[in-house]
Amino acid sequence: MALITCHECKKDISDQADKCPYCGAKPTFSGKASALRITAAVAGTIFLLSFCMRSSPPTPPEPASQESSAINACRDFIEKSLHDPDSAKFDTTSKAVTTQKGETWTVMRGVRAKNGFGALRHNIFICKMRFVNNDWQAISISEINQ
Repeated sequence: MALITCHECKKDISDQADKCPYCGAKPTFSGKASALRITAAVAGTIFLLSFCMRSSPPTPPEPASQESSAINACRDFIEKSLHDPDSAKFDTTSKAVTTQKGETWTVMRGVRAKNGFGALRHNIFICKMRFVNNDWQAISISEINQ
C-alpha cells in the first residue's frame, strides 16, 4: 500500500482508497486503475506485435532452396494422387526447371508405387506449379506413360 496525493484537496491518501476520505473525490490514479492500465498496455503491445508479424510481406526462398522446395512440393502433390502413397519410393534424381521469369516451375519426378491392383509400377510425373504467398500451388500434374 502506498500513498498518493488527492487531485482535489492535495492531501495524502491510500492508493487503495475508492474515494478521498477528506473531500470525497475519486482518485485519478488508484492501484486498481494502474493495474488495469498496465494490463491494457501489455494487451495492446501484444496485439500490435502480432498484427505487424502477420502483415509483413512474404519473402520468396533463395533460388537454390526454391528449387529443392519445388521438388519437395511436387513430391507432396504426387503422393496425394497415388493409390497407395505409403508404398511410394521416389527416384533420387529429380529435375526442376523454371520458366516464365521464375513464376512457373516444372518438376519431373520418378516414383515406384503400388497401383490399384497392388502391383508395383514405375511412373514419371511432371508437376507444373507456382510459388504464391509463401506456398506452392499446383497448376497441373501429369503422368508420362511408359
